[in-house]
Amino acid sequence: MQTRRPAPLEVEFEAEREATIERLHAAVGDGVMDLDAFDERVEMATQAMTTADLKALVDDLPSVEIEASEIPAPVPAVRSEELPSVPQRRVLAVFGGASRAGQWEVPQRMKATAVFGGVELDLRNAVLAPGVTEIRCLAVFGGVELQVPAGVRVECEGTAVFGGFEREGGHGPYADDAPTVRITGTAVFGGVSVEVSKRRKRSGKRVDVDSDSDLKKLPRKRSKRRVKVDSD
Repeated sequence: MQTRRPAPLEVEFEAEREATIERLHAAVGDGVMDLDAFDERVEMATQAMTTADLKALVDDLPSVEIEASEIPAPVPAVRSEELPSVPQRRVLAVFGGASRAGQWEVPQRMKATAVFGGVELDLRNAVLAPGVTEIRCLAVFGGVELQVPAGVRVECEGTAVFGGFEREGGHGPYADDAPTVRITGTAVFGGVSVEVSKRRKRSGKRVDVDSDSDLKKLPRKRSKRRVKVDSD
């Protein structure tokens, strides 16, 4: 019978798994690994059970330099009741799905990774920090979908390898103090899609519309017509 890891160790191991997949992706980009080998090793990474299993998948790859800004600062051990409410900086879906929706606080730097699964990030009711929010996406045989509210400046730039990296809507105009969401990343045999809510003007008010189908749900002004009724 397999022993389940304690929650903190499970989170740490999934972070190692994600880092391994990103390392394999970088090897493809650097030309030191072909797509067939990448496909095989990614599948092995998703099935790995130990840190040693993950390490074996990248041991033969050239070493990479890690920028100091990418190394997380050590976190002192504290009791669970003393832990502050910190926005989740990583959303990972492996052979499954993960989503964030409703009212939630978006960290200024965030990673969304989908491997044989899907990640959905709905920012329409989320709290965005002033300035730039960066979301880095990686979709490997999976998909990452983002929904952004109207009025938010969107910068979208990514690479697709036998996949898609698409954006729909969100081309302004913007307010001077509008927050910015910068979406970057890579889709390998998968897809990253960004949909920005549309804005329609009606009766002097602006209405955010998520899709063309939602336009049909908006109330319409009824025209007044006189109907002549003949008396008996």
